[in-house]
Amino acid sequence: MKNITLWQRLRQVSISTSLRCAFLMGALLTLIVSSVSLYSWHEQSSQIRYSLDEYFPRIHSAFLIEGNLNLVVDQLNEFLQAPNTTVRLQLRTQIIQHLDTIERLSRGLSSRERQQLTVILRDSRSLLSELDRALYNMFLLREKVSELSARIDWLHDDFTTELNSLVQDFTWQQGTLLDQIASRQGDTAQYLKRSREVQNEQQQVYTLARIENQIVDDLRDRLNELKSRRDDDTQVETHLRYFENLKKTADENIRMLDDWPGTITLRQTIDELLDMGIVKNKMPDTMREYVAAQKALEDASRTREATLGRFRTLLEAQLGSTHQQMQMFNQRMEQIVRVSGGLILVATALALLLAWVFNHYFIRSRLVKRFTLLNQAVVQIGLGGTETTIPVYGNDELGRIAGLLRHTLGQLNVQKQQLEQEITDRKVIEADLRATQDELIQTAKLAVVGQTMTTLAHEINQPLNALSMYLFTARRAIEQTQKEQASMMLGKAEGVISRIDAIIRSLRQFTRRAELETSLHAVDLAQMFSAAWELLAMRHRSLQATLVLPQGTATVSGDEVRTQQVLVNVLANALDVCGQGAVITVNWQMQGKTLNVFIGDNGPGWPEALLPSLLKPFTTSKEVGLGIGLSICVSLMEQMKGELRLASTMTRNACVVLQFRLTDVEDAK
Repeated sequence: MKNITLWQRLRQVSISTSLRCAFLMGALLTLIVSSVSLYSWHEQSSQIRYSLDEYFPRIHSAFLIEGNLNLVVDQLNEFLQAPNTTVRLQLRTQIIQHLDTIERLSRGLSSRERQQLTVILRDSRSLLSELDRALYNMFLLREKVSELSARIDWLHDDFTTELNSLVQDFTWQQGTLLDQIASRQGDTAQYLKRSREVQNEQQQVYTLARIENQIVDDLRDRLNELKSRRDDDTQVETHLRYFENLKKTADENIRMLDDWPGTITLRQTIDELLDMGIVKNKMPDTMREYVAAQKALEDASRTREATLGRFRTLLEAQLGSTHQQMQMFNQRMEQIVRVSGGLILVATALALLLAWVFNHYFIRSRLVKRFTLLNQAVVQIGLGGTETTIPVYGNDELGRIAGLLRHTLGQLNVQKQQLEQEITDRKVIEADLRATQDELIQTAKLAVVGQTMTTLAHEINQPLNALSMYLFTARRAIEQTQKEQASMMLGKAEGVISRIDAIIRSLRQFTRRAELETSLHAVDLAQMFSAAWELLAMRHRSLQATLVLPQGTATVSGDEVRTQQVLVNVLANALDVCGQGAVITVNWQMQGKTLNVFIGDNGPGWPEALLPSLLKPFTTSKEVGLGIGLSICVSLMEQMKGELRLASTMTRNACVVLQFRLTDVEDAK
């Protein structure tokens, strides 16, 4: 019983209260989902800020530092292999620039990493200075070694030249002695003794040449070993001992040549070569300095590798620390996403359950069915069923709407009856207005006819007099049996009758009433202008007026009666205003699907005071006139789906613009 009472109470709740409760429940669930989403968004935003403010800048800085470090490594290798001082100085400047770039990029790292990197950069600059000094010393020593090598080559070439000269001298002496012995001139024993002395001297010189070659080869080998970096301090001492022994051997051979003054140049060359290899401030010191410079360069290279290793270790540690921190953020974010996803899923399920309950027990039973009935009733009313019954009742909003709709429907029925009566009255009024307008048009036509009746009578009277004379002449010719002359006079009489008939027919055509329901068809404008001008012939002839029409024809959509009425009114107004010597110029121009006809005159133009109301009925500047001509023309043009507008020419004369529709298939039908 309590459940039934509760259900009845729920059914008595208004629609707005039910919707408000449903909205509050939805808002509460939305608030829960929004709070969870906001918290999740906040955490994601924190991670994104960390990524954008710290992680990516650090990674980017680390990669840029590593890129510059690789450039430093490559340029250090080129620096060590620099062929001259200019290239070495350029590479040093570039290396310093890259180190400065690394120092600038280190601002994106943490303070601890930045301090470590500053120490490494300071050591790198010191190392660069040491490498530069070592390379400079090596360059000087290489120059010195090159000078020694050049000096050795020069001495060897000098020795070879002198040796060749001595050999040629020995050959000449031996040849001379052999010639003397062969010719048996002088003491043969003395010649043989002299020949043996020459041979002995030659043998000593050859021995000296072998010693010189040995000295030169050893000096060159030592210099080549220096250049190939295979020498050390022990080899320098071995070199000195070897050269001291070689000097002793050379001195013994040189003493044997003291008696031959021609060998003094050879001996001096050997002494200079031996001094070069033994004297302390020459080759020995150069070898020691070269070995020391090589060692200093190797030490600097090892220091370079250690410094680069520290660089890479620092970068790897920085990347590892940043990556580890990013992983911690990701793990925390995954946990938050799982929890928030579960809460959102629960809230969504609860919202779907409440929506199903609300839809099944409230919307379908209380709203949809009654809305459907109410909608059907409204549709019937929209289709014109003013007698439709509205079957919805109740004390809630729908019941009140149905009651208001029933009340409104009753008022609509009353207003409908009033509107039908008003429409009937308006139709009667419209018919009266059309009849009145037709009478006004006919009155205007008759006024034009009345204005031209006197002249028309004179125009007809002349042909009648001529007709009487032609008939009299024809009767006399018949009496005199002159058939040809009688036939000619009768033909002329027939022409006069045709002219009178044309005048009367054009007047009858002009005064004929236009049918309101006349369909539009093709009308030749040039023909209409000619007919209207002919109708006004009595007036324009007395004024000596001129009508200028364009070349060719123009076919528009309209009917002859309305078109002729408009043209007669416009041309008559122009004749009235211009007076004697009037010139009326007509032009037409095609514009899209319309034809604009411009009718201008040489009169004084439109009166400025009447310009705003010229197209309104009963507005005129004439002393005698109703002032309905232009307003009737506007109405006639509208009936032919055209327009009439007033304008002025370039000379400030009056101009009337008639806009006709061009003929098409629909108008032709």
